[in-house]
Amino acid sequence: MTEQIILPFSNFTEESNLILRSDCNRAALKFLEAWPRNLNYIRVAILYGEKSAGKTTLLKYWLKCNSGLMIDSLKEFLLNSESYIDSYNCFALDNLIQSKFNQQHLFHLLNVCQNKTLLITTDSIDFNSIFVLPDLISRLKSYPVIPIEKLDEMMARQLVIKTFSQQQLSIDVKVVDYIIENLELNYQNISNLIDKLDKHSSLHKKKISLSLVKKFIP
Repeated sequence: MTEQIILPFSNFTEESNLILRSDCNRAALKFLEAWPRNLNYIRVAILYGEKSAGKTTLLKYWLKCNSGLMIDSLKEFLLNSESYIDSYNCFALDNLIQSKFNQQHLFHLLNVCQNKTLLITTDSIDFNSIFVLPDLISRLKSYPVIPIEKLDEMMARQLVIKTFSQQQLSIDVKVVDYIIENLELNYQNISNLIDKLDKHSSLHKKKISLSLVKKFIP
């Protein structure tokens, strides 16, 4: 059984807590809780998992635990890098393959943070097809990749039930079973589906039935 994670802050949702203590995230969380305190020889790590696998939640948890800084704008960060480097030891860059990230800026960031700790998230590690700058590709390939496993069925079931409960929606177990068996299971799909069901139910003043769910999941 997975132990419950006690977060050092109060603004995480129940869904985020579920993500953090999910079996499919156990190995990644174990690494993040030990790094950089017990793994200070690692300067940069790449958190890798499919879209909506919970990477951002894990990243934010790691930042909070280490009083780190999220890099929202590479250009702005690099312009003021001396100040940031003096003020923080841990940094994070979410969604590596965003088109808004200039490749030269990315490479410069890796150099600037070489004596600090940097966590990067991505849903692809095929760096050769993403980037063209040889030095950047080589550098990224040299860093350890921390994988997030796909959402397991037990975790998906808990997430479905919790999300329905948070929205104060009453559902039959057959509805949950159908969702688990027929939906492509990831956090975003589950959230989107329940949001659609909630809006439809409120609009038409009807309970969420199996027949209704089948309209959204053929």
